[in-house]
Parts: sequence; structure tokens; C-alpha cells
Amino acid sequence: MSAKERPEPGVRTPVAKPVPPPGPVLTRRVFILGGFWSSMLLAAVGVLGAPLDFVWPRRRAADFGGELIVPADQVPPPGSEPVRFPTGRFYLSHLSPGQEGSPGGVLAIHQKCTHLGCTVPWRPDFQFQDETGWFRCPCHGSTYTKGAAILVFGPAPRPLDLLDVQVKENGDLVVNTGAITKGSPENPLRAVPYGAAASPGGEAAPLAAGPRFAAGGDTFDLGVVPVGETVERSIEFRNAGDAPLAVSILKVRPAPDAACGCGVEGFRVEPASVPAGGNGRLLFDLKAPEGMESMTDKMVAELESNDPAKPTLTITLIFMMGP
Repeated sequence: MSAKERPEPGVRTPVAKPVPPPGPVLTRRVFILGGFWSSMLLAAVGVLGAPLDFVWPRRRAADFGGELIVPADQVPPPGSEPVRFPTGRFYLSHLSPGQEGSPGGVLAIHQKCTHLGCTVPWRPDFQFQDETGWFRCPCHGSTYTKGAAILVFGPAPRPLDLLDVQVKENGDLVVNTGAITKGSPENPLRAVPYGAAASPGGEAAPLAAGPRFAAGGDTFDLGVVPVGETVERSIEFRNAGDAPLAVSILKVRPAPDAACGCGVEGFRVEPASVPAGGNGRLLFDLKAPEGMESMTDKMVAELESNDPAKPTLTITLIFMMGP
């Protein structure tokens, strides 16, 4: 071999080797093991899921399915409009003796329509059978009475259902939203005695000292407000004290989560002074602006009173802007 053909010392020529083809990502062994362990996991969830759900319940007492306390000062006066409690998904109705054939008392009315489960609003403006103020389902028109939610029209099979109510010694109510009784024509007779009806001999409970403002909650559903038309809505309150009560509305402002905050045109209180044990009304003039159809709005009303326990307070107004 000549010097020209001899390779230089220390230099090696690399030899290319073929790369073996990659194996399958999902082998038969992996598939079988995956199916086995998935089955074991599902079986464990099925066996342990119910006990774990019992030990660590998902619902709190104040949520739907548990007990909700309604303070005595949030119980509406007898014969007044029902008051909605959104957390408990019910309306609290206080029937006067003889109203809809009832001996009088309170009912917690489930807001779920007995037809297809739609949420039934209280419609203080709805007129039917020469009367104004009904529970009216927006889905298919089922209509229920003001006091005991008796079905009078529509495809629903029965009156609205009722929730269990117990009265405490201090006048507070305990509403068990997990104990539901199917509605029936007997709803008026299921009213739980309250106030004078619950006292021995039928005597009314003594009034508190001084003026005392009592309303059925702090959130009020004012129903549907037609677009372009001014309507009046009222919220009833009671003087639960033994001295005259004076209440005034300082201002009405949009709620933090308001869609518009622009539906209240005016407000006032009647009468200016409510006698001991008497009732008064907060009156609001509402008008839905053009272009706001089907929107739900919220406003906050700031109140002032001579009640030493509630010199200032706020209530929330909810209403839907309709056609």
C-alpha cells in the first residue's frame, strides 16, 4: 500500500447502523392492566362513596336541604303578600283566619312548580279572576293562590308543595327545606299557628317596648315591570312595638350586581306614623326603560326609622323588566 492510500493514524470512519422501529405505545399488557385498575377504582368509589358523603356532607345547614331560621321580625303580617327566601327556595305565607278556608298561620311554600319544576315567582301585578296577586309559573302558566298556593289554572297536577315549619318560643321559625310535603287542596289547613293563633286562649303576644320595625325579610321580589309603563309596587311592614313607628326611605341606589339599576322612579312611605301593632307600606314607582326587556334588575333601598334597634337598614328590591 502506497503512502497516498494509507489512512491517517487515529482517524476512524463511523459506520451508520439502522435504528429499530419504535414499539407500540399501547401494548396488550398495558391495556389489560389499565382496565383492571379502572374497574377496581370504580368499585371502591361505589362502596365508599355513600359513607364518605355521609361523613362529609356537601350541604350546610343553611343551604337547601337543611334547616333555615327565619327571625320573628322577618315573618310577614297576617294576610300580607308572601315573602321569598331565595336560600331556602321557598315563600313564607302568613294566612289570616278564614283566608282560603284556613284557621290562620304560616306556610313555607316550595317555589318549584309541580308541573315541570320551573321556579314560580310571586306576581303581585298579575290579574286573574277579578283579583290581583298570584303565584304564576312563567313556563306554562300554572296559577296558584296567594295564601296557600292552591292550583286554580294550568297544567300542574296539584298545588305547590310545602316545607316543614316549626315555631320557636321566641317567635323565630325553623324551616326544614329537606322535609317536603306534596301540595294538595288541604294546604290551607296545614298552616302552622303563629302569633295570636299560637298563644294560649288566642291572645296576641305582648308588643315590644318602643317602636319596632318588622318586615318579611330583607329581599323582596316585586314581580314583572312592563317596559315603558310606570307601575306601583308595595312592601308591607309592621310596628311590633308599643309606640308609634316612623319610617322613611332615604334613597334607592343600584345593587352591586345590578343589570341596570335604573327602574325606580319614585318612593314614599304610608302612613308617615304607624301606630303600635299597626301596618305600613313602602311604596315604589317602577318603570322599565326601553330595550331592557327580559332583564332582571336589583336596587337597594336605604331606610331610616325611630326603631332604636334598627335606626338604619337596607332592603333589596328585585324585579324583572317585561314586555
